[in-house]
Amino acid sequence: MSELAITPVKLPYDSYAKACEILADIEPIDYFFAKHVCEFIMQQPSTMEVANGIDAREYTEVFHLMMALHCANRAGDVCLSIEHSAGKLFGFDSDNNGLIRKQGYRFLDIATLRELLSSKLLKEELKLPVVFENDRLYLRRYFNFEQEVHQFILNKTQPIARLSNDALNQVSGIVNTLFPDVDDEQDIDWQKVAVANALNKQFIVIAGGPGTGKTFTVTKLLAALILQHNAGIDREIRNLDDDTSRSSLKIALTAPTGKAAQRLSESIVNAVEGFKGLVDADVLAAIPRQAQTIHRLLGVVPGQVNFKHNETNLLDVDVLLVDEVSMVDLPLMARLTRALPIGCRVIFLGDADQLPSVGAGCVLNDIAPRPHPGFSKANAKFLKAVCQ
Repeated sequence: MSELAITPVKLPYDSYAKACEILADIEPIDYFFAKHVCEFIMQQPSTMEVANGIDAREYTEVFHLMMALHCANRAGDVCLSIEHSAGKLFGFDSDNNGLIRKQGYRFLDIATLRELLSSKLLKEELKLPVVFENDRLYLRRYFNFEQEVHQFILNKTQPIARLSNDALNQVSGIVNTLFPDVDDEQDIDWQKVAVANALNKQFIVIAGGPGTGKTFTVTKLLAALILQHNAGIDREIRNLDDDTSRSSLKIALTAPTGKAAQRLSESIVNAVEGFKGLVDADVLAAIPRQAQTIHRLLGVVPGQVNFKHNETNLLDVDVLLVDEVSMVDLPLMARLTRALPIGCRVIFLGDADQLPSVGAGCVLNDIAPRPHPGFSKANAKFLKAVCQ
């Protein structure tokens, strides 16, 4: 084992106070996170041969990358872009007159960073607490959460079976009943398009700014889903066998905070009142009025970060509406999606420009790109068929 002994490499700073003399806007937790990860890396038996090839300059680079990663996490980002960091100053600060208050640390070029991270330290087989993927540096837990949510969305957005002409006619009837034609034939009723666009999918995102009628639209969508279910044409969309579909849809309304859940409840109640006379009373009665927080829906377990409902204890729900999605951080989103049954339709409602999540991750912003990329040919054909 003597040939594998690691030559000790000193940390670039003896203490957090020393780091603060050079770097601006760092917290003690950033420093000690970097210290912990670097010490962890150097102590791993599987990294001994690799670590012998690390010089003090590279070790210093890794230490600052770890601090920058944790600073990014505190700022709400789940990863650190190496492309955006390469060659840039980290922790630099100057006053309005250009007088340097903290000199900061300049990262190496992108090619050197890639070589250091992918070839020397963060190889996947080492199972270190950080992951380097697609020129992004992650805490492993955030990387796993992101992969989990990504896979969930991929599974929910797989191509669906084509609806029969009879089913298309029934969907068209539902849409046009809920949205009578406007007077000006040249106007596009985008709320109508949003509802129609959701009726052949398991995963739906309705995004828009204040006053655009998101809650009004989604209440009509819930009515449309109930009508679609009652007509017996949603089994193929939800990938259900005939014997697994219940007589009535079980719909859950949820939001990340108690105040947001209360506002959603009030908005749904007001919208339902406004639909009387337009929508059958039994359909309106099937629309739930009471929303709850995501934590309450999943079931908080005292003293634990995980919930009562998870991948082994799924929620009993057919349609899940999540309002104010911009406020849902990545770890909570991952725990929510893993608790959903296969056939559950998921509706995300929110505005990416509104309140961000408290924790790391901007899920809505990542899955609702702006400007809208447009509809696929198949989807445009479906919308034309059901909206005319």
